[in-house]
Amino acid sequence: MIGMGLLSKVFSTPVDSFVSPQKLYKIDFPKGWRKIYSLRKNSPISFFSKEYKGILQISAAFHPDLNYQYSANNEFEVVKKEHPRATLSTISNKQVISWATDDKCESIILFAFILGEKNVKLFATYTYGYTEFNLEEVNSECAKVNTLLEKLNFV
Repeated sequence: MIGMGLLSKVFSTPVDSFVSPQKLYKIDFPKGWRKIYSLRKNSPISFFSKEYKGILQISAAFHPDLNYQYSANNEFEVVKKEHPRATLSTISNKQVISWATDDKCESIILFAFILGEKNVKLFATYTYGYTEFNLEEVNSECAKVNTLLEKLNFV
């Protein structure tokens, strides 16, 4: 992948642990992960590793009412209307809404995850391209991302 080589040399920095600029969440990364520099202040924060096939992006939103309590169950009903295959599961004691899309025309798979706590909601996506669709590879990448998200905590 030419793009990843360029990213790793010019537009990224190694990352072991990352705390969001607003101090809303923290994620610990295994060795080899890099944070991609962002040119815009409010864009999603992106990470990649040569051990993984794709890019992880995380966006955070927060409700202005500090007493607001995020509910994955309420969010799930809304998401399910747009993404019928969405599931509600638990990763490291956090309720997570997840789904996958496969754009065969573009040879891209996107895993999407929504999780929240108190007045904070995170939207994470993991996107990767493939040359030939392979269900074993898809399941392997999804398992890797789930393991990575286990290391995400709200601050």
